[in-house]
Amino acid sequence: MPAGQSSEVRTLMTGVALGESPRWHVGRLWFCDWGAEEIVAVDVEGSSETLFLMANEWGGPASMGEEEATGRVLTVQAPAAGAGWP
Repeated sequence: MPAGQSSEVRTLMTGVALGESPRWHVGRLWFCDWGAEEIVAVDVEGSSETLFLMANEWGGPASMGEEEATGRVLTVQAPAAGAGWP
């Protein structure tokens, strides 16, 4: 382990209903909380922010690479019920 880093396990936030699709992006962990229908970011101090409300129609964060200097997030909208994917 690099000098100055700890292997201590800590809880950064609680109350996540169904967390999925974690991505480290611009110094924070971004993930979908499908139960709350949100995209959330949390930093290493445990400060969290709801970034996007999905309203049951979004597929979540598709790409959030560190190379994206603008901090933009790509989300994917799901098709209407019964429409199927193209």
